[in-house]
Amino acid sequence: MTKVSPDWGFSPLDVRELGGGEWELLADLVYTTKSGQRITVPKGFVTDFFSIPPIVRAFLPSVEPHNEPAVLHDWVYQHILQGWKVFTRAQCDCLLLEAMEFCQFGWIRRNSIYYGVRIGGGLVWEGYRSKENNT
Repeated sequence: MTKVSPDWGFSPLDVRELGGGEWELLADLVYTTKSGQRITVPKGFVTDFFSIPPIVRAFLPSVEPHNEPAVLHDWVYQHILQGWKVFTRAQCDCLLLEAMEFCQFGWIRRNSIYYGVRIGGGLVWEGYRSKENNT
């Protein structure tokens, strides 16, 4: 059995709405993984929380009671280098799944979101990698 870090979890999420479905972090959001790795999403980062296609929004709203996993996922998708570690797309998506578990998303909701990003997140991922290669 894998030992879970006693620090597993998030710092408080502090955001303000910018309009157009975007939100800005007013303070760093820190996530400590089950294994104890710390990932910091910096103050000023802009997120759209859960990017959900319009056809699915009736079943899964883009704003959740706990949006921390979405902010974390947006950050690692855009910034795959975290300290000494480079995240793969699969690792980013597993991080989302783990963070939703911490926030006590139900099994169906958690896995629906996870498999949604596994199926539909590839284009977004490739878009960010293309931007990196063009800068």
